[in-house]
Amino acid sequence: MAQEPSTYAFAGGLDLVSAALAVPPSRVIAGMNYEPLAEGYGRVDGYERFDGRGAPSEASFWLLPFDNGTIAINSGADILGVTSGATARVILEPVDFTGSWAHGSAAGTLVLANVVGTFEDNEEIEVGGTSRALAAGPSTEDSAPTEAARQTYLKAAQSYRRSLIQKPPGSGPTRGVFGLAGTIYAIRDNVGGDAAVLWKATSYGWAQVPLGWIAPFTTGLLEVIEGEELTGGTSGATATVNRVVRNSGDWGTDAAGYLMLEVTSGTMTAEVLKRGTDSVVTLTGIEATAIAPGGKYRTIGHNFYGSADRYAIYGVSGAGQGFEFDGTVYTPISTGMPDDRPTRVFEIANHLGLVYPGGSVQISSIGEPLIWDVVTDASELGFGTEVTDVIQAAETAVVLFGQQKIGIFTGTDSDTFKLEELTEEAGAEPDTAQRIGQTVYIDRRGMRSLAATQAFGNFKTGTLSLLVEPYFKSKRKSGAVPVLSYVSRTKGQYRLIWSDRTGMAVYMGGKNPEFIPFSLGMQPYCAGACEMNDGTEGIFIGADDGFVYRIDSGTSQDGVGIKGFIMTPFNSLGSPRREDRIHSMIVEMQAPPTARIGVTAQFNYGDGSQPIAGKRDFTVQGAGDGIDFIVAGGGGDWDIALWDEFYWSSPVESQAIADIDGAGLNVSFIIAADSDELEEAHILQAYTVYHSPRKMQR
Repeated sequence: MAQEPSTYAFAGGLDLVSAALAVPPSRVIAGMNYEPLAEGYGRVDGYERFDGRGAPSEASFWLLPFDNGTIAINSGADILGVTSGATARVILEPVDFTGSWAHGSAAGTLVLANVVGTFEDNEEIEVGGTSRALAAGPSTEDSAPTEAARQTYLKAAQSYRRSLIQKPPGSGPTRGVFGLAGTIYAIRDNVGGDAAVLWKATSYGWAQVPLGWIAPFTTGLLEVIEGEELTGGTSGATATVNRVVRNSGDWGTDAAGYLMLEVTSGTMTAEVLKRGTDSVVTLTGIEATAIAPGGKYRTIGHNFYGSADRYAIYGVSGAGQGFEFDGTVYTPISTGMPDDRPTRVFEIANHLGLVYPGGSVQISSIGEPLIWDVVTDASELGFGTEVTDVIQAAETAVVLFGQQKIGIFTGTDSDTFKLEELTEEAGAEPDTAQRIGQTVYIDRRGMRSLAATQAFGNFKTGTLSLLVEPYFKSKRKSGAVPVLSYVSRTKGQYRLIWSDRTGMAVYMGGKNPEFIPFSLGMQPYCAGACEMNDGTEGIFIGADDGFVYRIDSGTSQDGVGIKGFIMTPFNSLGSPRREDRIHSMIVEMQAPPTARIGVTAQFNYGDGSQPIAGKRDFTVQGAGDGIDFIVAGGGGDWDIALWDEFYWSSPVESQAIADIDGAGLNVSFIIAADSDELEEAHILQAYTVYHSPRKMQR
């Protein structure tokens, strides 16, 4: 009988609740480390450690032939070309080795990284000031006799680059990470754990950001100008004024506040500061600016001032005072609260907002995020319960979330600010609210939208995650809790991270949200994002292990290859009671030339009455001994060890075919990837099943 093709485009994401016969074939009933995209289901991108130096995925290698070797040159050696002055690090033991070091006849090829300069033919190669061999030609970049050798050398180069990238020095997790003007900053407790340190990512790694000195003042007889240099009337020490914060009083009489100083000479004390011979202010003290240890940092970026160059980051941690940081000057924000440790930060109508324990919401003076004086429009409101998250819904509207309460804060100044309760029947888990086209958040029932909350309250019909409700339920049962969320604007995704190193990618660009979970090799603690200098989106995770990782970067999970799978619904191919023989399956996809993907079929809801479809009878270049997954879903667990495998041999092609030989009332396909650490991500777009009808079951 003629074979019939049935084609299905991948879309819709994970469906764990629909009846088996009702699940659209485009969805999946199980999956991990694939993500829903506009084009279909993509194997997740990698992540890699970051400190400002070149990414491991951007590393390259060089080959330098040598001869007349007299002393061994081993992996890890730093070499110098005596004539050229070129330098490099040896990253593997010499390849293609012949001869003997002892007899002065050693020859072969050095595999190098971090080459600076150009090695010259026949020059001496030194290690530690001692000549070891002669170069037998110039070094060549990214060149190898075979593809297998090239991958070996490239892995070694990436591994070496990865080993250079360090954590921000200190102890505990990285507690904050944010971007400003394309530069990434991180906050981590020091080694002793008694203070936190601000670090800047540079081309040579993490560099500590000097915080300067904070000096409270009274008796402001003359207005202090930012950028000027003042002299201590007693000590003679000099200091540059980086920031002026006047909390009360008037210049000329009783102005009081604090200065952020960079002491340029001497030791300044509590004394009168002078401009020439004129007394300006009286310092009541001066101390090195310190950041309190602990907490988790949440930040926003905004320009509250008239000048175009005053865009800054505003952050809070719940462990110490809030701060302003413009890339140069770090300024603690003193609101006058008895316990000045805000937990959330936002902006509304050009006012800075800080949230404190107990639901106190403090609003700064308009256009003055460092001034909290009621005379200049500062104000306070009460939310009535602990605030778990804050989201900017519009220029003059902010959503405040509690565990079981949602309020809308609106207005333009202290006369019009008001906080209206939206509901006391719904709330958000901490750090789960994001705005991506609509405001979404996680509560104890799953993922919800603000619009759904307004329409339905805390009823199940208001959730966006009905199709994956069992997944959220299993997380709650296991004790895993959400720890953070972030948005990938490039991919149109909301991503949620749990406390068990797993997450959920939610594509928000379609009619309905689409969900597929992913797993990580590290535990995120905080997140931040910004536009990088090259125009790309930079998403960064501060992890429990202290490293900062860039997300959606590289082809591996910090050097480890990525495994993932999706499982299609059990498809009856048009007739639930008709048995069909499955002949083959064609997958349409975007994939790199070296993609290694496996496929296997299950019949009759995986009841075990038919064996897993046998392995395809041909040799697959690059394939190993199979992919071993425990796949759960659709009514059973299967230990999948036999796979039909196809090798994607050309990026120009659009299809890959796997022979399937089996029959049943329905069929499900499991497509799995066991990606090498150098393998780029692929996207599964659609699949076609070739089948022929057999007999009806009555």
